[in-house]
Amino acid sequence: MLPVDSHAHLYDAMYAGQTENVISSALGRVGFIICPSEDRKTSEQSVQIASGESRIFAAVGIHPLHTEHVSGEDWKQILSLAHHSPKVVALGETGLDFFSKNCDRELQKYWFSRHIQAAGELHLPLIIHDRKAHGEILSLLQKQAHGVVSGVIHGYSGSLETAKALINTGFYISFGGSITYPGSRRIRQVASTLPLDRILIETDSPYQAPFEKHGELNVPENVWYVAQALAKLKQMPVSEVIETTGHNAAQLFGISRS
Repeated sequence: MLPVDSHAHLYDAMYAGQTENVISSALGRVGFIICPSEDRKTSEQSVQIASGESRIFAAVGIHPLHTEHVSGEDWKQILSLAHHSPKVVALGETGLDFFSKNCDRELQKYWFSRHIQAAGELHLPLIIHDRKAHGEILSLLQKQAHGVVSGVIHGYSGSLETAKALINTGFYISFGGSITYPGSRRIRQVASTLPLDRILIETDSPYQAPFEKHGELNVPENVWYVAQALAKLKQMPVSEVIETTGHNAAQLFGISRS
């Protein structure tokens, strides 16, 4: 059984001239890949990439840091892709990013709510970006998504208590390269404690390379390092981590693993 990379930006400019090789190499070592988007252009690129490979799937949406530049026509096209393309399995990545004090938080919350509403109407899960906005994310999901929409908080960096509350709201928690770093004690503790049947793994390629590849361009096949780190933290066979997290991803995104 091969691990699943639930979050890899395959269209990213950092892969310029290498995209085909990155994908070809990854598909030799990864079961399937979810390619999330950031805006209209990358949504179109994600769908195009996914349409050419049976084991790559797309998510379409607006990243919170792109909300200040989105138009009504952009959103209309993103929803059209979600409605008409069979390779679109989620909306995202959406969410909130409050790292910068200059961001328009109300605009981000507006577009996040639009994604939640659309996910319910389209019966699609959400891929959620959460940076320095753990309480706001949880509050909005509890108010608008509980019992209606599921999804995953990608690259999780919050507390154990918030993770448990998100799981109770029907969401999965995804871990990436951060859990491979010995110094990331808090998030490694969270990963070791949460139930495996609510966890996904990812690379966030081309960013967030694992400890073993620090300083290098991250690629989807590096999800093996994440699986190995999680197995060590949970003191279980890596095969069990790969099987269960892969099953979780397939179930969440409605993908057959046969």
